[in-house]
Amino acid sequence: FSAEQVALMLVSRKDVKPESRFFRARFLPHLDSCLRQLNGTNAVLAAAEHQRISQFRKEDEPLLQQLWSLLVDTPLPARQTEEWKRLGFQGVDPVSDLRGNGMLGLHNLIYVARTHNQVCRGVVAEADSPAGLPL
Repeated sequence: FSAEQVALMLVSRKDVKPESRFFRARFLPHLDSCLRQLNGTNAVLAAAEHQRISQFRKEDEPLLQQLWSLLVDTPLPARQTEEWKRLGFQGVDPVSDLRGNGMLGLHNLIYVARTHNQVCRGVVAEADSPAGLPL
């Protein structure tokens, strides 16, 4: 859709003359700008939703390694290991905890671990209980 089409639809319901100088000089450019921003927001939301429903694939395994290396100094012993519980995962396979958030959840965990690394490492260091401490 174009801004002009939307503008004409809006002004047909209001008392604005589309041939007026105000409409062409002020209203239409501002409406166009707003619609472009809304389209951009919709695109970001669609991309986030795609990530949320995306399932973990074998080629995504380096992302798990990246999360591990951001939070733990020792090498990851195996992809499926009890050690994931140290980071707050429920079981030996962190992928099973991502089922509700898909890849969006994993990307968010990596972002938080990278952006707030010292805080996250502190949480992991404090997680001494057998059940672990959710990150």
